[in-house]
Amino acid sequence: MLNFYPGNRMEDLVTLLSRLLDTASNEPLSEDTIIVQNQGMHHWLSLELASRRSVVMNTRYPLPVMFFWGLINKILDDKSLPDKTPYSREILIWAIYECLEDHAFFNDPRCSEAKRYWFDEHTQKEDALKRFQLSRELADLFEQYLIYRPEWISAWEREAGATTSDVIQNHWQGVLWTLLHSRLGEPPLTLISKAVDKLADHQHFLPNRIYIFGINALPPVWMDFIKQLSLYTDVHFFMLNPSDEYWGDLRSEKTQTRERALWVEKGKPLSAISEEIGNPLLANLGQQGQECLKLLCDRIDSEIPLFYSPGRDTLLQCVQDDILTLSDRRTDPQTLVNKQKGDDETNAQDDTITVASAHSALREIQVLHDWLLMQFKNDSTLTPKDVLVMSPQVEHYAPYIDSVFKRGRSFSNESTVQLPCSIADRTLNDLEPIIQAFVELLTLPDSRFQVSQILNYLRIPSLQSRFGLVSSDIELYTH
Repeated sequence: MLNFYPGNRMEDLVTLLSRLLDTASNEPLSEDTIIVQNQGMHHWLSLELASRRSVVMNTRYPLPVMFFWGLINKILDDKSLPDKTPYSREILIWAIYECLEDHAFFNDPRCSEAKRYWFDEHTQKEDALKRFQLSRELADLFEQYLIYRPEWISAWEREAGATTSDVIQNHWQGVLWTLLHSRLGEPPLTLISKAVDKLADHQHFLPNRIYIFGINALPPVWMDFIKQLSLYTDVHFFMLNPSDEYWGDLRSEKTQTRERALWVEKGKPLSAISEEIGNPLLANLGQQGQECLKLLCDRIDSEIPLFYSPGRDTLLQCVQDDILTLSDRRTDPQTLVNKQKGDDETNAQDDTITVASAHSALREIQVLHDWLLMQFKNDSTLTPKDVLVMSPQVEHYAPYIDSVFKRGRSFSNESTVQLPCSIADRTLNDLEPIIQAFVELLTLPDSRFQVSQILNYLRIPSLQSRFGLVSSDIELYTH
């Protein structure tokens, strides 16, 4: 069965997960499988489970795609299958680059649109850079097709032998996909379909129980695969859901405005469009979770909600409660009256929601550091492991985090306080300076060749060791 556990507090979801892990299994010594979105969630979840169960062992935390492909390889038992799908973006780029000059594509009149971008028919010369740029964009496009438009891929494969009059195959992208298929072998969709057909005979490869925790975005193809797995083993899906109302069809004001403009253009009555917004904050910021919720609701076998009302004592709790109940208090008459009186409960003077403005990224981190020190000073029960700082572009702040938090900043000059911290979910390119420097060196011939950039390369310890330099030499070059 596919069991769904939505809740608005991660702590409650972890508690339920811990209880389910305690239940007896058909194979007591078998390994528990908990699928997580990233390594940061793995680290946090293992600590939370350890705090509730004293010890966590014989448990693995695979990432979704790695787990699914590993399972598919076991089921198919095909030694010729690579460990990594050849249809990944990194491999697709170069496969497309080669297919663009393949005679079957280059001389096909249907593909003239793509060829004109990188090949000049008048001078009979190609632009290799433009050809690579086109390959890179097409690789991103085909990777998205495989995930979100599998029906297009299936149509191209079914019509691979169709005549030129066929509408789907007549498009140059369909021709290119046919060449990629012949070059790279079976696409992921075909392998997934074959694995699903063999599930009944290979149930012994499936874990006794599969837990999926804290994931709020999965493409439809993997949702369908999870549903097929649930026919032969129990799948428990834990999702952080901010509202106990169904908000899968929630639309923002901006979306409704576009719809009204489109209906006016077509001459349709506006009365047919729903004016209900629900909670505007959730409608604008929750689109990713909204799609995942819609996919899950169509596939689950059972649902056990775990929702908790936070109350309305603070400003943060008021916002959370409005999202929980899908309330829009901007049009509430009682709220409007309270605003005029100046005693609106949602305008309580507290610091549960604070907006701080700074003139630079470095200053932002400095303000954050000092603010955290103040919180630890005022609340003796608060520990560093209770703090999570989120940012859409954490790599932009990474150098400043190392500088401020390692050196330490405090309000007092008597002692230097260092707050332990780590940056989770960093890519290998950003985590290792030598890799980032190598990638940048590849673009150096087309860059401005700035002195500051060259000096930054020389500050990397590996490069200093290679050329026999020390840090004092770099300072000398700088002056």
